[in-house]
Amino acid sequence: MAKTSYPLAAVYGLLEPGPVVLLTTLRNEQPNVMPLSWHTMLEFEPPLIGCVVSNRNYSYQNLIDGRECVINIPAIDIADKVVGCGNCSGASENKFQRFSLTPQLSEVVSPPGIAECFANLECRLVDDSMVPAYGLFVLEVVAARCEESASTAKTLHHQGWGQFMVAGQRILDVGSGGGMPGIPFAISQPDWSLTLLDANHKKTTFLKQAVIELGLTNTEVVCERVEAFQPERKFDVITSRAFSDLAEFVRLTRHLLAEGGEWAALKGVYPDEEIAQLPEDVCVREVIELKVPGLDAERHLVKLGLR
Repeated sequence: MAKTSYPLAAVYGLLEPGPVVLLTTLRNEQPNVMPLSWHTMLEFEPPLIGCVVSNRNYSYQNLIDGRECVINIPAIDIADKVVGCGNCSGASENKFQRFSLTPQLSEVVSPPGIAECFANLECRLVDDSMVPAYGLFVLEVVAARCEESASTAKTLHHQGWGQFMVAGQRILDVGSGGGMPGIPFAISQPDWSLTLLDANHKKTTFLKQAVIELGLTNTEVVCERVEAFQPERKFDVITSRAFSDLAEFVRLTRHLLAEGGEWAALKGVYPDEEIAQLPEDVCVREVIELKVPGLDAERHLVKLGLR
């Protein structure tokens, strides 16, 4: 595949290191919150984390003087608060109050954690030798708390220049056949994780070759009957096109849907009769009429969820 030159100032967006976190520090018993995206693991045990904090940030001096902090990992449900914290300074704002964040007493260090985040990593500064040159603080995690939801949490990732993406979205395309709509999803949404499922060996062989030729690193192909498919993790969205009626689609894939997830079925005419046959615990969240260029026939996207 042909490559073109890439601007050096944009390289960071190709190598974003992980989820955006909220760094809490303390100054004169006043806690501060700072969004942080430049961080990386340095060691397994004891767990060491490298964080880059600019000397232009209010938290920089807090970290140098206090030598303690908490790295809080937020999910996308508080994305607005995360972005808001990055658009003002702790020198003039109490960000906990302004953005309705709840301080949570730490077990070991003085700065508080943030109750709204699904994980809190209490840290101590153990190496500041690279701070003057690079703003690189080496932190040791001395205590950690994490919710059970962490394995399925959707996190916010900074791609540079004010652009963000959401990680953690898992999509299952049932009866994928020729790869519709799974492959277009994989191309247009590189941050999604796609699984293309079909019981036909010839079709999945084609899909595997298509994934290789298109360089789709976010896509796996599985040859398996849907009712026998037992992945390690469930899916946020399960989609299909011309697979079955809605009730059968739900029945065969219910065991694969993550908590809070939804089904998305592509249909032709508005499926009144199929909707009427849905189980009582399944509701229609939305029916979207689709306008396909060059096609005069009706097309609808039916989105379903559990009550």
